[in-house]
Amino acid sequence: CLSEDYDSVYQSKIEGKKKGSGLGLYINKKYNFTLNDSLSLCNQNIEALFVNITGMERSTVIGALYRPPNGDIKKFNSELENIFNDLNALTNSDCYILGDFNINLHCLKLSPHQKFEELVITSGFTPLISTATHQHPNCAKTCIDNIFTNNVENISISGTIDLNVSNHSAVFHFSSLKPSVVNSSGKITIHYKYSKENIDQFCTDLGERLKTSLLNNADKNFESFTTAFQASVDAGCKLAVPKTTKRNTVTNPWITSGLIRSISKKDELYSNWKKSISNKLQYGDLAQKETLKAYQKTLKQTIKFAKRKYYYGAFDNCRGNSKKTWETINK
Repeated sequence: CLSEDYDSVYQSKIEGKKKGSGLGLYINKKYNFTLNDSLSLCNQNIEALFVNITGMERSTVIGALYRPPNGDIKKFNSELENIFNDLNALTNSDCYILGDFNINLHCLKLSPHQKFEELVITSGFTPLISTATHQHPNCAKTCIDNIFTNNVENISISGTIDLNVSNHSAVFHFSSLKPSVVNSSGKITIHYKYSKENIDQFCTDLGERLKTSLLNNADKNFESFTTAFQASVDAGCKLAVPKTTKRNTVTNPWITSGLIRSISKKDELYSNWKKSISNKLQYGDLAQKETLKAYQKTLKQTIKFAKRKYYYGAFDNCRGNSKKTWETINK
């Protein structure tokens, strides 16, 4: 048992395969979740395990994914494309996919590898890890482990941690999962502050804890790491006294003046339709309602495309420059 504070769910191993198979997710017991069977699968080319976090302000889907290195990468891309299509069919959902993809994002020379990157970006997902995550002795470093999300604005920080227990570094990110019950005052209670100073303190504290807490046993290493990680987050970032604030939203950079005019037009169409509702027309003017629905659908797709185009261009402009990549991620 990892901890009394966590529930666990596992994906069965491929029968007869002793190495590199089997997935698991640990979810803090303060969150309710259900297994997403439609997205979870296990075969020679891909292993995927997904859960839905329920009771959140926005629908949240979290998945662990593994690509067996000896599998067919083209079939893997095909399966991954189906997963992305199913995720994008969900409305107002925040999705996080983490795992070992065995595709080096630092060297995309082969066509199937380029197809993988294209799938991620064009599906509206952003990689949170841009540094090396794996290295065999006497071999070049690679970036094969990652976390992909379609809501990069919700990410406070992400990175890697060298555990010295395998050739892989651990990947992590901090994000905020908001419960569906919202304070009517519009105020937010903040329990953690992820400032640069606090993050630096967290990293220093975690490094010291890992030096003394890791044991030779891999299972105990993982349990020791999660305990040390949470303790370091609390030591470095947790506020002694939670504070209440009211935050202002920042205009997203992909919302152009043209899109703002389109949003205003949508609001105007909605207002006109609401005005048409009367005792005789309980559902309002149906023609106006259909016009509004069609406009809303087109506008939503246009905003989604503008967002993808913005991030695709932003990450393309800083390709090979990890500093600029992190600046883009943290904006």
